[in-house]
Order: sequence, then C-alpha cells, then structure tokens
Amino acid sequence: MSVKITPADEKIEFLDNSGNIDAKISLDGSGNLKLENFNGGSMVLGDATADIYVGDGSASVDIVYDVGGRLYSTANQHLTIGKSSLGGNDIVIDSPNWSVTDAGLLSLGGSTSTDATLNLTAGNTDGSPASRVHINMAGNEGRAMGTWFTDSTYNGEEWFAGMQYSGAFNLYNIGYDASGGQAEYLANAILSVNADGYVTMKEGKIIDTGDSGAVGLTLQNSEGSIYLYTNGDDLIFKNVDDNTFPFNMLNGSVNNTLVMDSIGITVKPAIANATIRVQADTDSSPSPRIEMMRGAHDTWGSGDNYTDWRIENSNDLVFYSGFSSQSSGAAVERLRIHSDSDGITINNAYKLPALDGTVDEILKTDGADVIRFSSKFNGYSQFFFQGDNVSNTANYNFNVLGANASSSSINSYGMPVAGVVKAMTIRNAGGGTITSTTNGATFAVRVNGASSGDDYSTVVLDGDNMQRAFGSGSAYAVATLDFNQAFVAGDAIQVRRVSGDITFEEVLITLWVDFT
Repeated sequence: MSVKITPADEKIEFLDNSGNIDAKISLDGSGNLKLENFNGGSMVLGDATADIYVGDGSASVDIVYDVGGRLYSTANQHLTIGKSSLGGNDIVIDSPNWSVTDAGLLSLGGSTSTDATLNLTAGNTDGSPASRVHINMAGNEGRAMGTWFTDSTYNGEEWFAGMQYSGAFNLYNIGYDASGGQAEYLANAILSVNADGYVTMKEGKIIDTGDSGAVGLTLQNSEGSIYLYTNGDDLIFKNVDDNTFPFNMLNGSVNNTLVMDSIGITVKPAIANATIRVQADTDSSPSPRIEMMRGAHDTWGSGDNYTDWRIENSNDLVFYSGFSSQSSGAAVERLRIHSDSDGITINNAYKLPALDGTVDEILKTDGADVIRFSSKFNGYSQFFFQGDNVSNTANYNFNVLGANASSSSINSYGMPVAGVVKAMTIRNAGGGTITSTTNGATFAVRVNGASSGDDYSTVVLDGDNMQRAFGSGSAYAVATLDFNQAFVAGDAIQVRRVSGDITFEEVLITLWVDFT
C-alpha cells in the first residue's frame, strides 16, 4: 500500500500493492474537492463516536447531520432541500414510511406558489391490503378533526368537513362560518351524518338525480317516525310506529287516504266524517280560499274567457267569479253567506233576510234592488165588506157585500176552516178631501165580535197612506199588510171603523185570507 501525492496536479492517490489506484482526493478544474473510491468500498467521514459538522461545529451554518441520523439546520435557520429554480431536480424520498412529528405541521406551497397539489399514489399492485391509499387522522380530547377550506378572495368565510369540536365522535359534520374561526362547531353545522345513518340538515334539499330504483327517507322526532319512499311510480308516506299509510300519491287507484291519479285527487279515508281542511295559519287578516280554474292559463281570472271560481272565508263565506272580459279578470262577488246570521247577499246587491217569514210567504224584489217577503195574494181568498154614508161614525160595522144591497144587516163571514187574515184593502169614493194632514181613522178586524185581545187587530189610516185613486176627485184607496189575525173553523170575521176624523162615503173593504 502506498500514497502518491502530486502537487502539480493537486491530487492525492491511494495505491494498492499492485500499483492500482484504489481512491483519490483531488481538485477538479472548477476548484471542487473530489473524494473518489474505485474499489467498491464505502466512503466514511468521521468515526462512530463523533458528529459530522459543516463548519467548526459551533458557528451558525447551514446543515447538521448527527449520530441519531437526524439532518437539520441550526436554531432559527430553515433547512432547504433542493432548489426549484434549477428545474428538473425534484426531491424523491424513497422510504416506506414518512412522518412529521412533534409540532405536526406540514405545509405545501406558500405565497410564491401558483398552485399546490398533494398526490397520494399507490402504483404497485402487489399484495391485497384493505386500503391502498388513505389519510389517517388520530386526535384526542374530543377536539375537532377534519379539513378546513378558506380563500383569500372571500376573507373571513370558512368551511369545515370532519368531526366537530367538543362533540360525540359518532357525528360527521359539514359546517360553515361566515366570519371564520368556528366552522367546526356544531352550531355552524349545515349537514350532519350520525353513525346510525341519520342525516340532519340545518336547511336545504335532498334531490334524486336519476335513480330509478326505490328511494326512501325516514323523518323522525320525539313524536314518532315517518318513512317517505317511492317505488318508481308511487310516492308513499308510511307511519313507522303503527304501520299505517296516512298519505299516498299513487299511479293507480286504491282505497287509501289520498290518491292522485288520472282522474284527479280522491280523498277516501276510512272514516265517516272525511274532512279537507284549508287553514290560513295566521292572525293577520286570514282569508283561506279554494280556487277552481278552467283553461290552460295559470293565472286566476285572466288569460282566457273561461270562468274561474273562488270560495273564500273572509269571516263571511264568499263565492267569486272571474274571467278576462269580466272586470279585467278581477274577482266579482256572486254570493255571500253572512257569518252573523244576517242573511245571504246575491251578486253584491240582493240580500235575503236572515229570518224566515210567515207561512207560505215568498221572496220578491220591489224593483229597487231590495228583496222582501210578500204574501201569495193569488192564492188568498177574498172577503168583501161595504158601507154607505160612513162619514166619520165611530164603531161603524161594515156589512158583507150582498147584505148591504138589501134589507139584511149581516156584517160577518163565517169561516169554514182555520186561517189567517193576511191583509186588508180599502176603497173609498166621495166624502171629504183627504190630505197629508188629515187626521187618521182606526179600522179593526174582529173575530167573533171581540173588542180586544188576541181576536182583535187594528190599523190606523191617515192622509199619509191614503192614496187618491184617479189622480183627482175624492176617490181614495189604501192597502195594509199589517194583519196576521188568526181564527179557527166556525169563527165569524168582521170589519169595524173604530174611530177617526176622516169623512168616508161609499167604502169597499177586502180582506185577504190564507186558509193554508
């Protein structure tokens, strides 16, 4: 073994016994110190008991490799491996395991990076592991674990996906915090998945994007559970607790609570008092309504001249109609049933009385948009009384018509069956002039000669209600509907002038009697 030093070539050569160069220390043309081993052996720097330092071992320099196999920079000095500006010089760590310990912080990219990508690739197909590519997160103390998402463009906003802070480990959350810093808290969870398979949404939708198979969703609270599912044709609600079907939307016909099919909507609960309820759930002017529309146009009352109808509860129950050429499609009231027992109004004009009239009365208009009860005069019997030279005689009894033309003095009619005197008309000719200021005269209908009580009814006539029959002269007439004097079979009916100052001459009185 020999060592050959050649100063002119700036090299030291190590020769074996045969004169072969086993190793060499030299300076190349660029001034770099080269250590070369040619016999296949190892290159050893230092000994087994000392560290290798770049520098003197105490001054702040770039790198330290100690006996523990740790490569690091000195305090307050970052260790940089590689130089990206050169290009094509990626760092490859060929090790089965790689860990970041202690502080546990691994950063990829920075302020100068245009992108940052983490690729996990298992390219070798050897073996049969349960998982080839995975990320393991192991925390403690129930602290949050997961992935946070922020963007410098949206300052303050933060999304989180993972295990919530200070919560049970059986709940996976997706959270959002508009101001940042607490997206991992349960209060900010948008979507939570329980280990039992329950999904809780703060607000939002579940959308089936095309699954043709049966799809179901269970809705549960402390009161019970409802299972919503479809078999592709039908949409069905099932009460899980008692195995009933409170709501079905079916493609075909079946006896159940609700059917929506080719003929429309059918409500068929198995109860006697089936009810459809429309409730305006507010105390601010509630007016629930039902609308029935015809035609393809979707706006009530407009778009076509098909008549649309609306039934509305606005305290009164009101029926409206509407179409394009009617009030420009605005609702027109057709029928109103008053809530206060005040009757019924038709077309916002005619009002039916709330109370029934007397027997066999009918409803008639008076030509002034007023509906009133009126007697069926065409069906009433007429009884005539007459008096001549009545003057202003008190307690003057009128004779029946035939008796007044003879020497007879019969002044009453006998009634064959029970009935009611409904009205009286009076026709006067001659006598004094009757004006609006003329004092009144009292007439009475008497049953069996009564002068008071239930068998005695009176009416007062004066100048305000006596009408000149022919526009001039002394012929006057009046009709009164104020009588409802009842009688029974065999009673005698009379008419008497009781008192008054009006002078009458020839008087014809007609009683209108209802025998029904």
